[in-house]
Amino acid sequence: MDGDVIEVMAMFDAFDSVYSYGPLRFNDSSCILRTNLNNWYSSLTSKAKEAIVEKTFVQDQWYNNDSGSPIYKVRRQTEYTGDYDVVSLKTSSYSYTYHQNVYTLSIQDIIDYLGVTPDMTAENTTFNYENIHTMLGSFSYIWLSSTQYADYIVKLGIDDS
Repeated sequence: MDGDVIEVMAMFDAFDSVYSYGPLRFNDSSCILRTNLNNWYSSLTSKAKEAIVEKTFVQDQWYNNDSGSPIYKVRRQTEYTGDYDVVSLKTSSYSYTYHQNVYTLSIQDIIDYLGVTPDMTAENTTFNYENIHTMLGSFSYIWLSSTQYADYIVKLGIDDS
């Protein structure tokens, strides 16, 4: 690692996890997700740690209904059948500003990557499970840095069943 710098985004398979949800905010000392991220980082060599740049983010918070704004439609099926879910933003600044050496994606990161817009219909949305599988791989569930309206860290189910 001769002067190379990297940003580390981690994915934890929540399906196999013993935890159904992590506690509240990243600043909560018992936050399981943050603990796992920091433990993994601590296990690295000092040379590897030197190459990792710190990521700054603010935890966001989402509803799994249409109570917030903007509202995004999420389609589970590959082909549109009339059935869909929605997520809506409660706040983009739920908690403190965090500085992490290792982080996980947020719902907003996924929306941005997939180019999802609030005016997309359930039929033409790119926020669908096929695209999420292509983006994230074969995980059934992954932990995200976002929180739900009920103050739990989000576990994104990407099983299309």
